[in-house]
Amino acid sequence: MIQGDENKVHLDVQFTRYREDGSVLGTYKSLWIVSKMDGKWGVQARSSYAA
Repeated sequence: MIQGDENKVHLDVQFTRYREDGSVLGTYKSLWIVSKMDGKWGVQARSSYAA
C-alpha cells in the first residue's frame, strides 16, 4: 500500500503473466486504486505497462 484511508487505497502491485506451458511471459509493475463505494470494495482504476 502506497497510501490510503478508510475509503480508498493506492496499491503498488507486481504481477506475472504465464504461457500455457507455465513459462514466464513477463513480470509487470502496476498501480491499482481500490475504493469503497456503497459499502463495497472494488477496483476503480489501474495502470501498468503490460502489453
